[in-house]
Amino acid sequence: MPPHWTRSLAAAGVGNATLCRHFPTRQALIAAVYDDRLRRVRAAAEETCTSQPAFKALMT
Repeated sequence: MPPHWTRSLAAAGVGNATLCRHFPTRQALIAAVYDDRLRRVRAAAEETCTSQPAFKALMT
């Protein structure tokens, strides 16, 4: 595991074994991060679209 990952895990209070148990491959971790970011963007877009007129929301 790269040193910067070890530092990040320590800062988050997560152990290497815990990370590997939840994300057995680097690709699994990347996919989970991508899915989380996509959910956040979608939620922000939905909130914007429901709180403003459609054209204004699109342009914001």
